[in-house]
Amino acid sequence: MDQQKQGRSEEDAAKAGGEQDRRPGAPEWVTFAVSILIVLSVLGSLVWFGFRDATESGGDGVPMAEARIDWPKITRRGERWLLPVIVENVGEAPLEEVAVVVEETLPSGEKQETDIAITFLSEKAEETVYVIADARPDPKRVRARVATLRTRHDARGY
Repeated sequence: MDQQKQGRSEEDAAKAGGEQDRRPGAPEWVTFAVSILIVLSVLGSLVWFGFRDATESGGDGVPMAEARIDWPKITRRGERWLLPVIVENVGEAPLEEVAVVVEETLPSGEKQETDIAITFLSEKAEETVYVIADARPDPKRVRARVATLRTRHDARGY
């Protein structure tokens, strides 16, 4: 009986030792290589997107906005006219405040101004605001312009 026990324990030891000494085969190496490639790709993508966002739109970009009147969309409401003004952030940073001036030069040469304030305009966004006029605006005498911009260095645009 002792020989049977001893034979089995040698057999068990051989099995256990054989499994521990076994070297990885081709499937294991392929799985390992694919896993490493996936991990490196994910890490590389995160680093690349992090640097790209920091340089392109991290709030330190150049601020710029444009204002224009949408002449085809002027509408009449009763005795008054609605003049749509499109304000667009064309810069590389979100804007915390945009001040727009709509200026009309009267036939007498006097200038009449209407001030518009937009409190937040994210990067590459646009907003339409309306100016109410008593008479039909003349495209030759009315213009819109951006007067001031205010940014915040830690603003992210969402």
